[in-house]
Amino acid sequence: MRAQPSSPVAQSSEETGPLNRERLEANLLYYVANPRLINQRLHELDKEWSIERLLEANAAALAGAGTLMSLFRSKYWLLLPAGATGFLMQHAVQGRCAPMKLFHQMGFRSAEEIDEERYALRILRGDLEPVKEADVDDMVAQVERAMAAAEG
Repeated sequence: MRAQPSSPVAQSSEETGPLNRERLEANLLYYVANPRLINQRLHELDKEWSIERLLEANAAALAGAGTLMSLFRSKYWLLLPAGATGFLMQHAVQGRCAPMKLFHQMGFRSAEEIDEERYALRILRGDLEPVKEADVDDMVAQVERAMAAAEG
């Protein structure tokens, strides 16, 4: 599986952190200038594989291959599924593992990064309105009133 280019804007192969923010901003500027392409980009985002999805698919493939090879060749092939599940456990506990940096360099993004772009594009398209801090304060006040009414 190959990474889909995340936008028409050029990208570095070693993007992490602030560079992703810069890339997202450049992408959004591109779509502000070309709003007719937003729908197409949203469809591309629906098909884009996240790092997590790629990690899970690769772990499943390695676990399956290692298990089959252990049946027909040597029991040492069981080290392959053990290593793959180890990476999955590390990812579950720490939120990252060794292959993630490699996948990121290959152009894959986290599900959170993909969702952030999707949300921003939907705001640009007019589907959503950005939540203002005052709106959040009003929502919190409503929840507090509802909680007080339920208790009292």
